[in-house]
Amino acid sequence: MDRYTKLKKIGEGAYGVVFLALDLQTNKQVAVKRVNIEKSEGIPPTSVREIAILQKLHHPNIISLLQVLGGSNTLNLVFEYMDMGDLSNYMRERYSGGPIQHFSVFVSFLKQLLLAVDYCHANRVIHRDIKPANILIDQKGTLKLCDFGLAMPDSILLGSDYYVVTRWYRAPELLLGATRYNNRIDMWSVGCVLVDMMHGYPLYKGDDEAHQIQLIIQSLGIPKYQGVDKLPSWKKYCEESPSSSSTTETIPLPTHPVPQINYLIKNLFILDPDERLSARDAVKIMVDL
Repeated sequence: MDRYTKLKKIGEGAYGVVFLALDLQTNKQVAVKRVNIEKSEGIPPTSVREIAILQKLHHPNIISLLQVLGGSNTLNLVFEYMDMGDLSNYMRERYSGGPIQHFSVFVSFLKQLLLAVDYCHANRVIHRDIKPANILIDQKGTLKLCDFGLAMPDSILLGSDYYVVTRWYRAPELLLGATRYNNRIDMWSVGCVLVDMMHGYPLYKGDDEAHQIQLIIQSLGIPKYQGVDKLPSWKKYCEESPSSSSTTETIPLPTHPVPQINYLIKNLFILDPDERLSARDAVKIMVDL
């Protein structure tokens, strides 16, 4: 770590701490994620996944992992630094926590996010935790997808944990207990982020998993595509009519005056993951904006 001078702490989580540091060789600021290593457990699996995947992915809208440095009890991941923080922080500072009011900024961020996700999916990687906190912005308006600790190659997802993706951004098939799923779980999350940028708050803001799936059912109806009734929690949440549920609130899908954005909203919030819009098709929809 002699190459880097620590400046200040800029983040903290279960994984460890993130510091802003100065790279003495390049004179550029970097973000250093310091991961604590327990002797009995070794390097956390999330860090192993993040390193492996980011060493494979190289795209203007995906955060760059610059260096990995080991220590006796820590692992230091050196990333490029994004000076506006995450998307939520950007919206707080620029728009007082409300929606993104400049359409050109909204479109730019949406396009960049879709390009990042399309690149991941083209390289057979599912992010599995797309949300504003994992989307970084810089002063120039560049957006980069980050935090690949839950990401997985789609070739080994058979039997994977359904408890991925932060609840408000989690696709309905995951809430119903699916352990076989595809990259469309990311696209549901993208739809949620899109609405975040439009409204300034999450569309489905459930208090727990049961409330989350109830909000979605109240809004979009009971999932009825082939095989959905075999999911572990389908009977628990879907056999009774939404009208008889204790949840009375109904959240309609938002609309947008621009046809392309409206199309994205309608086709990202589709209950059947096989019918949900792909990242590649979403990128094509945005070409003319």
